Amino acid sequence: MKMHAIVELEEGTLNVVVGGRDGGRTRVVRSVRMPLADLTTGSIENALRTVGSDLLQGAQGVHVILGDRRSQHFLSTIPKMPARDAEAFVTREALRLANIQSADDILVTTRLVRQLAGGKLVLGSAALGRSIWEPVRAAFENCNLEVLSLQTMESCLAMATDAWHAEPVALLECNGARARYVVCVDQTAVTVRRFMISGGGLQNEATLMTQLAMELPRTMVWLRESGQKLPSRLLIGSRVGLADECLQMLANDEVGELKRAVLEVDCDEDLSTPSMGVGSLLNRLANGANAHSLLDRSSLQLPMGKRHFVTILAAAGVAVLGGYSAVVDGSAWLRTGGERDNVSAQCADVQSQLEELAQGATQSAVPSNHPLLTAAMNMRRPVSRLISEVSNSAPAGISLDEIKFASESPIVLSGQVEGASRQQALAAMGEFTKKVHAMPFVMANGQDEMSEVIGRPNRFRFKLSLSWRNQ
Repeated sequence: MKMHAIVELEEGTLNVVVGGRDGGRTRVVRSVRMPLADLTTGSIENALRTVGSDLLQGAQGVHVILGDRRSQHFLSTIPKMPARDAEAFVTREALRLANIQSADDILVTTRLVRQLAGGKLVLGSAALGRSIWEPVRAAFENCNLEVLSLQTMESCLAMATDAWHAEPVALLECNGARARYVVCVDQTAVTVRRFMISGGGLQNEATLMTQLAMELPRTMVWLRESGQKLPSRLLIGSRVGLADECLQMLANDEVGELKRAVLEVDCDEDLSTPSMGVGSLLNRLANGANAHSLLDRSSLQLPMGKRHFVTILAAAGVAVLGGYSAVVDGSAWLRTGGERDNVSAQCADVQSQLEELAQGATQSAVPSNHPLLTAAMNMRRPVSRLISEVSNSAPAGISLDEIKFASESPIVLSGQVEGASRQQALAAMGEFTKKVHAMPFVMANGQDEMSEVIGRPNRFRFKLSLSWRNQ
């Protein structure tokens, strides 16, 4: 089992979780939670040395989740433009929100959330000042720990929401004495409100209930005053220790429907339960999907425009015509140059070599451990089963337009979903997505897309991206 190590840092708490894929599930094998005075280099370095190398055994490096109130998360709606210009626009917005002067002093990651009618693009971004990261980076460097990726805590919490949900959804999670209310759109954190849990609220259900009964209405007022749309659903994280009866008391028309978020990792009872953000990141890493890291060089992928597509087709047409012309000219040259006899002689020589190879192949069988045979066997794909199970997984309202697949390229399922109401259409899409992701021979790669059909609020276009599972 390939191990992945995640270190979750926030002022007051340090959590280390190590796990990987065990059979068809993601499992936490080691976990530790300890106090952390502050996010200075010395405090983090002392805590990491206390953890020791045995806890991180089997992992090539660590993925860092940093919780800091100065991190920024926002959506940007921009007209269609080149990726470089879009990245520059997002960087300027991040500098404005973080009150930072130079682009060299900020870490930014952005991705395409959806494309609107008229070609407009909606980008989701996260930003963190480099001065916030540098003390943390120095602590890991002093402990000889390689940092593989860096995420904000809010971005990881957004991974626990549904990728296909078009409406904003909120997630509430606690970590130590701090609570976060994160509004997400398509697995992207866009609005965050943080508040303290006083009086040992995490250990006292009545105190936690009282605190949330005060803070949730305040959060709704804050969202309304800032001109934002109120989420219709609120997902409760794994560290919010409230019984179902308490959750029903908190739910109302303004707060929205309350549900417990599903932790997609298995954890033994003797280990501390990871937060929804840590569990979501671990599950994504264990399934081979890439996480958007603040340390990576920005590489925004935008949809290809019609003009660009026509240019590529024209270039391909010119190449085909040029190749055809070269073949015709080459054939004429061969005929006029008297090379036909030489070609015939070469063909006879090749034919005799093929006959000798065929005789040798009948005399000796190919060994069972031949590398070419092994590689060919590993490339087998259950195509018939894929088509059958995808068709059987589609409930009423789902219509598949196309299934693209190849030996190494991603599998792409595209189609439409329609229901009697918008809610029924989204529910049908959720059921279909869950069944497709549960197929044992494929895995989701986190690049699903969903968009509304103009003029049809109850119909959505979707595109699910999957990868073949080789192990």
